[in-house]
Amino acid sequence: MTTLSLSAKYPAPLTPWRRGLARVIAAVADAFETAFDVIDEATEQSAAARRRFPTAD
Repeated sequence: MTTLSLSAKYPAPLTPWRRGLARVIAAVADAFETAFDVIDEATEQSAAARRRFPTAD
């Protein structure tokens, strides 16, 4: 039975497709982070507008 070692002694060489996959995963994660930041900012702006103009709804 083989076990997976996660020690830093023998790092696995990154093949080109793994580097590409890592870049894709990083890009998707960055896109999600940006989307959540935009949603959070919109929520804050909406709450500020509701406080400023409470009868506008």
